[in-house]
Amino acid sequence: MNFIDILIIAVVIVSGVLGLYWGIIRQILSLVGLIAGIVLAGRYGPNVAEWLSSCVPDTRAVDIIAFALVVIAVSSAASLLASLLHRFVGLLFLGWADHLLGGVLGLLQGALTATVLIAVIAANPTGQISAALRDSQFAAPVLQSFDVVLALMPEAVRQSAEIFLGGL
Repeated sequence: MNFIDILIIAVVIVSGVLGLYWGIIRQILSLVGLIAGIVLAGRYGPNVAEWLSSCVPDTRAVDIIAFALVVIAVSSAASLLASLLHRFVGLLFLGWADHLLGGVLGLLQGALTATVLIAVIAANPTGQISAALRDSQFAAPVLQSFDVVLALMPEAVRQSAEIFLGGL
C-alpha cells in the first residue's frame, strides 16, 4: 500500500463519514451535484478552458483546471442547495436510516471523487507519482469501476488514464 492507496481510502472514508453526518437529503443532492458537475465539465469545460487560456499558457493544464473549476462550482452550488433544503425539509422522521443511507451515498461519492483525482494524477505523472500509480493496489480498479467518468473528462486526462490502465 502506498500514498495513492492511502489517498483513495481517505477520500472514500471521509466522504462516507460526511454522508453519515449529513444524511440522505444532503448526500443525494451532493452526489447529484458531483455527477452533474462532471457531466457539465465534460460539456462546458472546453469553453471555460478557452476563457482561461489567456491566463495559463499550458493547454493541458488549462483543460484540467477548467474541468476542476466547473466540477467544483456545480458541486458547491448543489451542496449549498442541499444545506438549505435540509433546513427546511429535514428528515427527522427517518432518524438513523437518514444517516445510514447518507453514509452509503457518501461512500459512492468518495469513489467518484477518487476516480477524478486518480485520472488527474495519471495525466500529470512525475517519476515518483508514476511509480506509485503503477504500484497502487486500488488506482486501476477504481478507474475501471467508474470508467464512465473517464469518458466525460478532458481528452488529455482520458488518454493518460487509458494509457495508465493499458500499461498494467
